[in-house]
Amino acid sequence: MDNNIFNNSQSLKLNDKSKSLVNQFNYNYNLIKEQIGKGDNLHSELSKIYDQIFSNVLNLSNSLEQTVFFNELKDYGKNLLNEDLHHFKTRDKFFKETSKLDDEKYLKGRISFLGRLLLKLIFLSITPKLRNNVKKGKYKREDLSVNSGIRIFLMTLILNLEFRNKGILKELSIYKKKRLIVSGLSLELSIPSNWWEDKDAIKTPRTSYMHFDESISNPKSIMYLSKVNKNNGPFSMLVDSKNIINPSPIQFLLGRVIGKVGREKSKISHLFNHKYHQTLGCNVFRSYFDKIPAELKFNSHFGFDIEKNSKIESKLIKNEKVLYGDFGDFFIFDGSETLHRGGLIKQGDRLVFQIIFGEYKRNYILKKIINKISKKN
Repeated sequence: MDNNIFNNSQSLKLNDKSKSLVNQFNYNYNLIKEQIGKGDNLHSELSKIYDQIFSNVLNLSNSLEQTVFFNELKDYGKNLLNEDLHHFKTRDKFFKETSKLDDEKYLKGRISFLGRLLLKLIFLSITPKLRNNVKKGKYKREDLSVNSGIRIFLMTLILNLEFRNKGILKELSIYKKKRLIVSGLSLELSIPSNWWEDKDAIKTPRTSYMHFDESISNPKSIMYLSKVNKNNGPFSMLVDSKNIINPSPIQFLLGRVIGKVGREKSKISHLFNHKYHQTLGCNVFRSYFDKIPAELKFNSHFGFDIEKNSKIESKLIKNEKVLYGDFGDFFIFDGSETLHRGGLIKQGDRLVFQIIFGEYKRNYILKKIINKISKKN
């Protein structure tokens, strides 16, 4: 990985034994990731190596607060490691074909006229509430989005039919080696804001909000429900970002959870003043982050951390693919593999579906219907 992104001058130094453990972790993780059907023994060994690495890191801590910081990072990382390993373990070895996603990294298209009509009839009954919240000065994400209820459920059914008919669900299932369907849906309204800017706006890099997602199990889709141009938050991605940014497995694991450390329920939350998605937006938090050994250090939302006018900023922007579109256009991608961003509104607004694909479970639809009926009663 390009170490110029983060300041490693303050990083705690691992000894040779710890560095060897890190190398072994990275090797084993890649082995499990690339070869379907690796046994529980290798999974168990990987967890033990992880614990040994952090045992050594904790011995380097020189304050109670730093120990709490590293322990939280360890625990969140361990939970995510278990999720990753479960994903790898439950892949179906009978999916032997190669998906278009393996080569092209994203899929795009437009749903049918009938699909667009049915969806519009439903979501137009929701959007007035979102726009009224804007008028009332309610700008939090929960005020400008809806991700549950009977209307969301009905739109999920429509999208599953659309994506099945277009062969999208088949491609995703081949890609992740397990049967996938639309399992989550959020209708989101985005309005002009500056949450992605640095506290000193002049220093805001052109890469602001570029990030990887936390889960490796759930591909995503952005579907435009209104016309989207360069000013109202187009979705964008870098399909070859790993030629520029290529964290090791353990860096990527910890980088996907670093944003959880020191938050509300933490014993050290009072030390930090976090700024929305900007993990390192708090200088005190950054000072703790800087202590992480270089071999473990990463932040999945590193777009905020790129130095403005730097060479790496230019490389990332040069390779960014910005995707404009209209109602019904969708873009499907693996957010854990593909660097992406969107929703940075300069003018107007943007209405989209954020769609999550998850593993199909037997009688999934029937159980959903029963749950909806039970809640009504």
